[in-house]
Amino acid sequence: MSIGLAVALALSGCMVGPGARERAQAQAAELPPISPNRPTFSDGTTLVPVGHAQLETGYTFTKRSEGGVKTERHNAPEVTARYRALEALELRILWAGQAWSETESAGVTTRDDGGTDLGLAAVVPITEQDGWRPALALELVSTLGIGSSGFCSGHADPAAKLLWSYGAGHLPEWLGVGGNLIVAYPTEAGDRFTQTAVSLYATVTPGAGDTTFFGEWYVITPYANNLDEAQSTDFGVVHRLSRNIAVDARVGFGLDARADDLFAGFGISFLF
Repeated sequence: MSIGLAVALALSGCMVGPGARERAQAQAAELPPISPNRPTFSDGTTLVPVGHAQLETGYTFTKRSEGGVKTERHNAPEVTARYRALEALELRILWAGQAWSETESAGVTTRDDGGTDLGLAAVVPITEQDGWRPALALELVSTLGIGSSGFCSGHADPAAKLLWSYGAGHLPEWLGVGGNLIVAYPTEAGDRFTQTAVSLYATVTPGAGDTTFFGEWYVITPYANNLDEAQSTDFGVVHRLSRNIAVDARVGFGLDARADDLFAGFGISFLF
């Protein structure tokens, strides 16, 4: 539902009386609680409700040092816009935001800024969890190659993701596990290469269920064309302020020389 439509419905409810307001409140209460993908590397199998939209946005700071070159980078506002068009189709617009980077090498500091690439994605649920069979979904995504030169390959870079997860059933109510299997075909310096990634995550949701803690591990190989793999881990929390709004925070670390040394961020998500 668009913001404009939501406002129109709210106004019409005020005009016709409390009955319409109560029906609108009842419809809102029927929505499942918001379940954002951010701030993890992995995407979950949960989709937004049919006919509804979700906006996820935030900020990330990244720091790395490799071969005597030190780099710090800021990204904001990161944006993922999601819309469930059909029962079997969710559409997404992905943007890592504006980027500001500072690189120090041999005592010389250079600064760069610009827009990151825009991406489009479609997610199709495959199956729900059934016994030991996990919930599965397929995500097809591609960048458009239209970002600033310092933060974009200049090409449309496609990828396919198999998303899986286990929730309540064979696991305790408060525990969830899942991960992604990814095959991508990115471009570097005009050359295309095949890149794969694997991720695993666990979530813990104690008590009333409004706060979820998570831990995650993922590896990207090769990290760039002809380079070794990069492994990282991160930890964080997602807290629902209401059924429609959630805030998040995370911090992560690289586990080898190719990965970023440190990354951290925070964000907020809205379900409409």
